[in-house]
Amino acid sequence: IMPGQKIRKKSVRQKLNKINIEFLFEDLEKFYVEQINIFGNFITEEKVIRNVLIVDEGDAFNKILFDKSINNIKAKRFFGTVDTEVKISPSDKQKKIIDIFVEERPTGEIFAGAGTGTTGTSITAGISEKNYLGKKNLFFGACQNQKKMFLEECIYKQKKLKQKLYQ
Repeated sequence: IMPGQKIRKKSVRQKLNKINIEFLFEDLEKFYVEQINIFGNFITEEKVIRNVLIVDEGDAFNKILFDKSINNIKAKRFFGTVDTEVKISPSDKQKKIIDIFVEERPTGEIFAGAGTGTTGTSITAGISEKNYLGKKNLFFGACQNQKKMFLEECIYKQKKLKQKLYQ
């Protein structure tokens, strides 16, 4: 069975140790995506979510690709919950409207540490954010003080750009 088809009629006939099976396939009604609405993304930019969607507006609606798109959104780990609602368009019965409801969760952390040993003392503090400015950027900054030497490192990664600053 191909996607978008159903079996309308099947018949089985048995003659002299032989079985003939006949299937008649009928095409199902095709649906298209009219609109995709995303709700609840207050920090994350909409284009970050739309970039992981396989199904797009104007495409034929495919349940398998739609489910995979929702799993891609969940895999980003920016959202605590991702819910969907698929409705038939009031203007055209062959088009569907997809509503995606997301609830953002904290993606940053602050850390601090201190230690002492035979070579001296160490103090470390920093901040990390996986979804910096809502553009899926990684921001990491840390300060470390060890044996009267001050090292400050900030790493800012945006897409393929990696930049390291040492002072």
